[in-house]
Amino acid sequence: SGVVAVIAFTKAAALLGTARAAVFPAIVPAVAILLGVPIAGEIPTRLQLAGVGVVTLSLLVALGVLKPTRLIASFRKG
Repeated sequence: SGVVAVIAFTKAAALLGTARAAVFPAIVPAVAILLGVPIAGEIPTRLQLAGVGVVTLSLLVALGVLKPTRLIASFRKG
């Protein structure tokens, strides 16, 4: 329920810090799209899947898992 979400977000903010925890609400639409497949049998469109990819990459960059310079270099190499 909503109470569990608020408690989980508060715990995440305490563990990760507020700057990193602030990134997580951006992933909610992507998770909703992915959960729609097994729960409602909905098939995501290509645009929705592209959005999930962009959100995932952005989250990884914001959390420091991926460095933007490495991503740019890998795209240049082809």
